[in-house]
Amino acid sequence: MVSRRMFAVFSAVVALAGSSAPVLAQTEAASRPSTTTPVVKLQASNFFFCKNSSTPCSSSDTNFKTRIKVGTKVKWIYRDTECDGIALCPGHNVKIGSRSASTTVKKEGAVIYTMVFRSAGTFSYVCTHHQNTGMTGKIVVVRR
Repeated sequence: MVSRRMFAVFSAVVALAGSSAPVLAQTEAASRPSTTTPVVKLQASNFFFCKNSSTPCSSSDTNFKTRIKVGTKVKWIYRDTECDGIALCPGHNVKIGSRSASTTVKKEGAVIYTMVFRSAGTFSYVCTHHQNTGMTGKIVVVRR
């Protein structure tokens, strides 16, 4: 009988601990601040880079400047129906400073390149296929 009683007590303790532990974990997780990486989206459109929106880029976007904080992720997205309409247009890529160029992309809505900027500074970037026509930009990264 003693072993049955111990088993019943042990089972009750395990059941109570098992039911309260997830609630505590959920409460702690809910109270912690979010650590998600902020994201800024830019688009390659009309042979220029600019802020990602439904409005296409224009020649006034030559050397487009974006200001972000350290730790921000930047995504360049392909939205260039002008390039799509020209059979000889290879698509677009992103080359930042002395880094290698990203893969060339020619698909509406596709991500051309993504990078998290972990240090302050000014980073120039280009589309290597169209930099001579003004497809250039700068990311200015500031400390938080």
